[in-house]
Amino acid sequence: MRAIGVVAVLGWLTASFSAHAQTNTPALPFTSTSIHLGVSSCSGSSCHGALEPWPNSTVQQNEFVVWQEKDPHAKAYKTLMSAESKRIAKNLGLGNAYEAPMCLDCHADNVPEARRAKGFQITDGVGCESCHGGAVEWLGVHVSGQADHAKNVAAGLFPTEQPLARAKLCLSCHLGDKERVITHRIMGAGHPRLGKPRPAGVEPCRDGSSLPGGADLCNARSLLAVQRPKPKEPHGKNSSEEPHRRDGWRRDDPDHLEVHQREADLTVPRR
Repeated sequence: MRAIGVVAVLGWLTASFSAHAQTNTPALPFTSTSIHLGVSSCSGSSCHGALEPWPNSTVQQNEFVVWQEKDPHAKAYKTLMSAESKRIAKNLGLGNAYEAPMCLDCHADNVPEARRAKGFQITDGVGCESCHGGAVEWLGVHVSGQADHAKNVAAGLFPTEQPLARAKLCLSCHLGDKERVITHRIMGAGHPRLGKPRPAGVEPCRDGSSLPGGADLCNARSLLAVQRPKPKEPHGKNSSEEPHRRDGWRRDDPDHLEVHQREADLTVPRR
Protein backbone atom coordinates (compact mmCIF):
# COMPACT_ATOMS: atom_id res chain seq x y z
CA MET A 1 0.00 0.00 0.00
CA ARG A 2 2.86 2.34 0.83
CA ALA A 3 4.36 1.75 -2.65
CA ILE A 4 1.00 2.51 -4.26
CA GLY A 5 0.77 5.70 -2.24
CA VAL A 6 4.27 6.81 -3.27
CA VAL A 7 3.50 6.15 -6.93
CA ALA A 8 0.26 8.11 -6.64
CA VAL A 9 2.04 11.07 -5.05
CA LEU A 10 4.78 11.02 -7.69
CA GLY A 11 2.16 10.88 -10.43
CA TRP A 12 0.34 13.85 -8.92
CA LEU A 13 3.56 15.85 -8.63
CA THR A 14 4.50 15.05 -12.23
CA ALA A 15 1.07 16.07 -13.50
CA SER A 16 1.12 19.26 -11.44
CA PHE A 17 4.61 20.13 -12.68
CA SER A 18 3.62 19.52 -16.30
CA ALA A 19 0.44 21.56 -15.95
CA HIS A 20 2.41 24.40 -14.34
CA ALA A 21 4.97 24.32 -17.15
CA GLN A 22 2.29 24.33 -19.84
CA THR A 23 0.37 27.24 -18.34
CA ASN A 24 3.47 29.37 -17.70
CA THR A 25 5.32 28.85 -20.97
CA PRO A 26 4.38 31.43 -23.61
CA ALA A 27 3.48 30.48 -27.16
CA LEU A 28 6.49 29.51 -29.24
CA PRO A 29 7.69 32.10 -31.79
CA PHE A 30 6.50 29.85 -34.63
CA THR A 31 2.91 29.77 -33.35
CA SER A 32 2.50 33.25 -31.85
CA THR A 33 0.81 36.05 -33.78
CA SER A 34 3.69 38.56 -33.67
CA ILE A 35 5.13 40.17 -36.81
CA HIS A 36 8.69 39.10 -37.69
CA LEU A 37 10.97 41.90 -38.90
CA GLY A 38 13.91 39.78 -40.08
CA VAL A 39 17.53 39.53 -38.93
CA SER A 40 18.38 42.92 -40.43
CA SER A 41 16.54 44.55 -37.53
CA CYS A 42 19.17 43.13 -35.14
CA SER A 43 22.33 43.40 -37.25
CA GLY A 44 23.33 47.02 -36.72
CA SER A 45 26.81 47.65 -35.29
CA SER A 46 25.23 49.47 -32.34
CA CYS A 47 22.79 46.62 -31.74
CA HIS A 48 23.97 43.00 -32.02
CA GLY A 49 26.25 43.36 -35.04
CA ALA A 50 29.40 44.58 -33.29
CA LEU A 51 32.62 42.96 -34.52
CA GLU A 52 33.92 42.51 -30.97
CA PRO A 53 32.17 42.10 -27.61
CA TRP A 54 31.44 45.35 -25.84
CA PRO A 55 33.13 45.88 -22.46
CA ASN A 56 30.82 46.49 -19.50
CA SER A 57 27.75 45.43 -21.47
CA THR A 58 25.09 43.07 -20.12
CA VAL A 59 25.32 41.17 -23.43
CA GLN A 60 28.22 40.87 -25.86
CA GLN A 61 26.52 42.88 -28.66
CA ASN A 62 28.20 40.72 -31.33
CA GLU A 63 25.52 38.01 -31.32
CA PHE A 64 24.52 38.59 -34.95
CA VAL A 65 28.11 38.18 -36.14
CA VAL A 66 28.56 34.99 -34.09
CA TRP A 67 25.29 33.62 -35.50
CA GLN A 68 26.20 34.51 -39.07
CA GLU A 69 29.75 33.12 -38.97
CA LYS A 70 29.61 30.20 -36.52
CA ASP A 71 26.06 29.07 -35.90
CA PRO A 72 24.71 26.20 -38.07
CA HIS A 73 21.23 27.75 -37.71
CA ALA A 74 22.33 30.52 -40.08
CA LYS A 75 23.04 27.91 -42.78
CA ALA A 76 19.81 25.98 -42.25
CA TYR A 77 18.04 27.35 -45.34
CA LYS A 78 21.11 26.95 -47.54
CA THR A 79 21.21 23.27 -46.54
CA LEU A 80 17.90 22.78 -48.35
CA MET A 81 19.61 23.57 -51.65
CA SER A 82 22.14 20.75 -51.35
CA ALA A 83 22.14 17.55 -53.41
CA GLU A 84 21.40 15.58 -50.25
CA SER A 85 18.29 17.66 -49.52
CA LYS A 86 17.19 17.31 -53.13
CA ARG A 87 17.33 13.52 -52.82
CA ILE A 88 15.45 13.50 -49.51
CA ALA A 89 12.74 15.71 -51.02
CA LYS A 90 12.50 13.37 -54.01
CA ASN A 91 12.11 10.38 -51.69
CA LEU A 92 9.30 12.20 -49.90
CA GLY A 93 7.57 13.06 -53.17
CA LEU A 94 8.11 16.79 -52.65
CA GLY A 95 9.21 19.47 -55.07
CA ASN A 96 12.15 21.67 -54.12
CA ALA A 97 13.14 21.23 -50.47
CA TYR A 98 13.74 24.98 -50.19
CA GLU A 99 10.10 25.62 -51.07
CA ALA A 100 8.42 22.79 -49.15
CA PRO A 101 6.69 23.86 -45.90
CA MET A 102 7.64 20.52 -44.33
CA CYS A 103 11.30 21.50 -44.70
CA LEU A 104 11.03 25.25 -44.22
CA ASP A 105 9.23 24.91 -40.90
CA CYS A 106 12.51 23.94 -39.22
CA HIS A 107 15.13 25.14 -41.72
CA ALA A 108 13.86 28.73 -41.71
CA ASP A 109 11.69 31.16 -39.79
CA ASN A 110 8.68 30.00 -41.79
CA VAL A 111 5.95 32.18 -40.34
CA PRO A 112 2.91 32.97 -42.54
CA GLU A 113 3.23 35.73 -45.14
CA ALA A 114 0.94 37.98 -43.09
CA ARG A 115 3.48 37.93 -40.26
CA ARG A 116 6.48 38.92 -42.40
CA ALA A 117 7.55 42.56 -42.46
CA LYS A 118 9.15 44.23 -45.49
CA GLY A 119 12.73 43.44 -44.42
CA PHE A 120 12.00 39.77 -43.65
CA GLN A 121 13.77 37.16 -45.81
CA ILE A 122 13.03 33.45 -45.59
CA THR A 123 16.53 32.79 -46.93
CA ASP A 124 18.03 34.02 -43.65
CA GLY A 125 17.37 30.57 -42.21
CA VAL A 126 16.79 30.07 -38.51
CA GLY A 127 17.37 33.65 -37.42
CA CYS A 128 16.93 35.81 -34.35
CA GLU A 129 13.14 35.80 -34.23
CA SER A 130 12.93 32.03 -34.75
CA CYS A 131 13.95 31.77 -31.11
CA HIS A 132 13.36 35.20 -29.59
CA GLY A 133 9.94 35.81 -31.13
CA GLY A 134 8.56 38.36 -33.56
CA ALA A 135 10.24 41.66 -32.67
CA VAL A 136 7.56 44.12 -33.69
CA GLU A 137 6.07 44.17 -30.20
CA TRP A 138 9.21 44.23 -28.07
CA LEU A 139 11.89 45.88 -30.22
CA GLY A 140 10.95 49.42 -29.20
CA VAL A 141 11.26 48.61 -25.51
CA HIS A 142 14.41 46.59 -26.18
CA VAL A 143 16.32 49.44 -27.85
CA SER A 144 15.00 52.21 -25.62
CA GLY A 145 17.79 51.82 -23.09
CA GLN A 146 15.19 52.07 -20.34
CA ALA A 147 14.17 48.42 -20.08
CA ASP A 148 15.68 45.42 -18.36
CA HIS A 149 15.27 41.82 -19.50
CA ALA A 150 12.08 41.33 -17.51
CA LYS A 151 10.44 44.25 -19.31
CA ASN A 152 11.56 42.88 -22.67
CA VAL A 153 9.96 39.53 -21.84
CA ALA A 154 6.81 41.27 -20.66
CA ALA A 155 6.68 43.05 -24.03
CA GLY A 156 6.85 39.73 -25.91
CA LEU A 157 10.49 38.57 -26.04
CA PHE A 158 10.52 34.78 -25.72
CA PRO A 159 12.15 33.78 -22.38
CA THR A 160 14.97 31.54 -23.65
CA GLU A 161 16.66 31.81 -20.25
CA GLN A 162 13.88 29.71 -18.68
CA PRO A 163 14.86 26.02 -18.85
CA LEU A 164 11.45 24.58 -19.69
CA ALA A 165 10.60 27.28 -22.21
CA ARG A 166 13.97 26.83 -23.87
CA ALA A 167 13.64 23.04 -23.93
CA LYS A 168 10.18 23.29 -25.47
CA LEU A 169 11.49 25.72 -28.10
CA CYS A 170 14.55 23.70 -29.11
CA LEU A 171 12.80 20.35 -29.11
CA SER A 172 9.98 21.67 -31.29
CA CYS A 173 12.39 21.14 -34.19
CA HIS A 174 15.07 18.85 -32.80
CA LEU A 175 12.46 16.30 -31.75
CA GLY A 176 9.17 17.63 -33.16
CA ASP A 177 5.86 18.74 -31.70
CA LYS A 178 2.24 18.92 -32.84
CA GLU A 179 3.00 21.85 -35.14
CA ARG A 180 6.24 20.50 -36.65
CA VAL A 181 6.08 16.74 -36.70
CA ILE A 182 9.32 14.86 -37.37
CA THR A 183 7.98 11.56 -38.66
CA HIS A 184 9.49 8.16 -39.27
CA ARG A 185 8.69 8.81 -42.94
CA ILE A 186 11.06 11.80 -42.99
CA MET A 187 13.86 9.84 -41.36
CA GLY A 188 13.24 6.90 -43.68
CA ALA A 189 13.66 9.22 -46.66
CA GLY A 190 17.25 9.82 -45.58
CA HIS A 191 17.07 12.80 -43.23
CA PRO A 192 20.19 12.92 -41.02
CA ARG A 193 19.89 12.01 -37.40
CA LEU A 194 18.70 14.86 -35.20
CA GLY A 195 21.43 15.93 -32.82
CA LYS A 196 21.56 17.93 -29.62
CA PRO A 197 20.40 21.52 -30.16
CA ARG A 198 22.99 24.07 -29.04
CA PRO A 199 23.43 27.48 -30.70
CA ALA A 200 26.90 28.87 -31.31
CA GLY A 201 28.26 30.74 -28.32
CA VAL A 202 26.47 28.56 -25.75
CA GLU A 203 28.97 26.42 -23.88
CA PRO A 204 28.23 22.80 -22.90
CA CYS A 205 26.98 22.32 -19.36
CA ARG A 206 29.61 22.04 -16.68
CA ASP A 207 28.60 23.72 -13.44
CA GLY A 208 26.09 25.95 -15.25
CA SER A 209 27.76 29.15 -14.09
CA SER A 210 28.62 30.36 -17.60
CA LEU A 211 25.18 29.75 -19.09
CA PRO A 212 22.12 31.98 -19.21
CA GLY A 213 19.90 30.53 -16.49
CA GLY A 214 22.89 29.12 -14.61
CA ALA A 215 22.65 25.69 -13.03
CA ASP A 216 18.89 25.59 -13.62
CA LEU A 217 19.50 25.38 -17.36
CA CYS A 218 21.91 22.51 -16.89
CA ASN A 219 19.28 20.73 -14.82
CA ALA A 220 17.09 20.80 -17.93
CA ARG A 221 19.81 19.06 -19.92
CA SER A 222 17.85 15.82 -20.00
CA LEU A 223 15.12 17.67 -21.87
CA LEU A 224 17.50 19.28 -24.33
CA ALA A 225 19.74 16.28 -25.01
CA VAL A 226 17.21 13.91 -26.54
CA GLN A 227 18.69 11.71 -29.24
CA ARG A 228 17.35 8.76 -31.14
CA PRO A 229 18.83 5.43 -29.95
CA LYS A 230 21.34 3.71 -32.19
CA PRO A 231 20.17 0.40 -33.68
CA LYS A 232 21.97 -2.66 -32.36
CA GLU A 233 22.59 -4.03 -35.85
CA PRO A 234 23.16 -2.01 -39.03
CA HIS A 235 20.49 -2.56 -41.67
CA GLY A 236 21.42 -4.15 -44.96
CA LYS A 237 23.45 -7.18 -45.91
CA ASN A 238 26.01 -5.00 -47.70
CA SER A 239 26.47 -2.50 -44.88
CA SER A 240 29.96 -3.79 -44.00
CA GLU A 241 31.36 -2.87 -47.42
CA GLU A 242 31.76 0.79 -46.56
CA PRO A 243 31.87 2.92 -43.40
CA HIS A 244 28.57 3.25 -41.58
CA ARG A 245 26.90 6.50 -40.78
CA ARG A 246 27.17 7.36 -37.10
CA ASP A 247 23.61 6.21 -36.43
CA GLY A 248 24.35 2.74 -37.75
CA TRP A 249 22.94 2.66 -41.27
CA ARG A 250 23.64 3.95 -44.76
CA ARG A 251 20.72 5.91 -46.10
CA ASP A 252 21.26 4.64 -49.65
CA ASP A 253 21.26 0.94 -48.64
CA PRO A 254 18.38 -0.68 -50.58
CA ASP A 255 17.61 -3.05 -47.70
CA HIS A 256 17.35 -0.12 -45.31
CA LEU A 257 15.02 1.76 -47.62
CA GLU A 258 12.84 -1.30 -48.06
CA VAL A 259 12.51 -1.64 -44.28
CA HIS A 260 11.39 1.95 -43.99
CA GLN A 261 9.14 1.60 -47.00
CA ARG A 262 7.24 -1.17 -45.26
CA GLU A 263 7.14 0.54 -41.88
CA ALA A 264 6.29 4.05 -43.07
CA ASP A 265 4.32 3.16 -46.19
CA LEU A 266 6.74 5.23 -48.23
CA THR A 267 7.42 4.52 -51.87
CA VAL A 268 11.08 5.34 -52.37
CA PRO A 269 12.11 6.04 -55.97
CA ARG A 270 15.03 3.89 -57.03
CA ARG A 271 17.94 5.81 -58.50
